[in-house]
Amino acid sequence: MTDELNKEVTSIDDIDYTIHEVNLYDVIKECKFKNKDDEDICKMIITNLETMAAKELKELKTVSLPAIGQLRINPINRQLRDNKVKLSTMRKILGKERYKTYVRETVLDLKRKQEEFDKQKLFLKRLRSHNKVKYEKLCRSINRSYAELYLKSIAWLDEVVYSQEFEDTYKELKENERKNRF
Repeated sequence: MTDELNKEVTSIDDIDYTIHEVNLYDVIKECKFKNKDDEDICKMIITNLETMAAKELKELKTVSLPAIGQLRINPINRQLRDNKVKLSTMRKILGKERYKTYVRETVLDLKRKQEEFDKQKLFLKRLRSHNKVKYEKLCRSINRSYAELYLKSIAWLDEVVYSQEFEDTYKELKENERKNRF
């Protein structure tokens, strides 16, 4: 085995991939449970993992499975699959070379949009962690959507550049207001 791993790989075809398909009953048989209750609990855990993973994958989230790793559906491939009708009509209309460039441009555009979406998502995640106390307080007192909107409103705000002239005017107005109040 170590000889096989140390061997120089010149192409992907040189690598031997073996896929082991295991179903629920193979796992149960391999575990060799002594009583029926343990077997039923194991079946319930596995079916729960399967349904949870399917639900999360449909929402384009990453799923961590024990002893397997992490699974994620590529969002770009998902969008290409959703645009299958459009791509097939463009294939009929355009020539072979123009269609290739069209698909290439479409994929690049989808990658760019996905990168922007990921950056925005990461930015909101960082905002949530930096404003954790306020976010959790809003979640408890009002609701989660309001707290999310609060974070997005912070993201939408533009930074105001400091100006000494503006600061002086502000202090002057504040002083006038204080004098007029008393």
